[in-house]
Amino acid sequence: MQRKRFLSWLAWGSFGQLIALVTGCSKKSSEPQGFAKFASILEVEEAKGAILRDYFAKDPILLVQDPNDKTQYRAINATCTHQKCIINWNGDRQAFVCPCHGSTFGADGKVLQGPAKEALQTFPTQVKEKDIYVKV
Repeated sequence: MQRKRFLSWLAWGSFGQLIALVTGCSKKSSEPQGFAKFASILEVEEAKGAILRDYFAKDPILLVQDPNDKTQYRAINATCTHQKCIINWNGDRQAFVCPCHGSTFGADGKVLQGPAKEALQTFPTQVKEKDIYVKV
C-alpha cells in the first residue's frame, strides 16, 4: 500500500469518527431533564387511574390521574407519614387512604383525616407524548 493511499484512508476514517462523535453527543434525550419515565398513559388507564411502583425510588411512589384535570398526574410517596404503611388510592373518594389506621390524604397529599399529622411527599410530573415522567 502506498503512503499516500494509507494517509487518505486514515484521514477519511478520522473524519468519520469525528462525525459520529458529534452527532452522538448532540442527540437530545426523550426524557425531560431530571425526570425518569414512570409509566405510559395507557398503563395508568388500564390500572383504573393509579399505579404503584416500589422500585422507582427509595420509597414506593403512587402515581394517580389528577381528579381535577384528567390530563395531569400526581406522584406521591406511598408511605403513610403516621406509621409507614403503604397507602392506597380510593378513586371513589378521590383520596389516598392508609389501610392500617385510616389516615386519609387528598390528591395533593395533604392530610384530610388523621391520625397522620404530616402531608405525603409529592413529586413533580410531566406528560410527554404518551408517557408520564416523575422527578425524584
